Amino acid sequence: MIRKRNLDPILRGQIFTYEKTWTAGGAFDSGVDAKEVHILDGTSAEVAITACNPSKVGQKVLLACVNATNAVTVKTGSGVTFNGTNNTATFAANNALLLVALSLTRWLVVANVGNVAFSTT
Repeated sequence: MIRKRNLDPILRGQIFTYEKTWTAGGAFDSGVDAKEVHILDGTSAEVAITACNPSKVGQKVLLACVNATNAVTVKTGSGVTFNGTNNTATFAANNALLLVALSLTRWLVVANVGNVAFSTT
């Protein structure tokens, strides 16, 4: 089970240094949001993140869903994919993805915890 406290070593700068909690949808800002740890919390509203695009090669991002009472999805921008094929990731509670940018148009899924579902929409 993914809980915020389980991410404490990660959030304290041992692996990542930036955290943002999403409780509603919005566009990923590649200059600001394309960093580090993103907590997806669908407790009170649908979380539909769009334009999840790498801002540089080698960039790493952790997307962790702590609650999926409402739908939780992350979609890449036009021409960007997860593992070369899909552009949409759908999370259930306690799912997580660790992504590394292979290029400005492709995320490599390094780890898929809890079986995040991928699709092309």
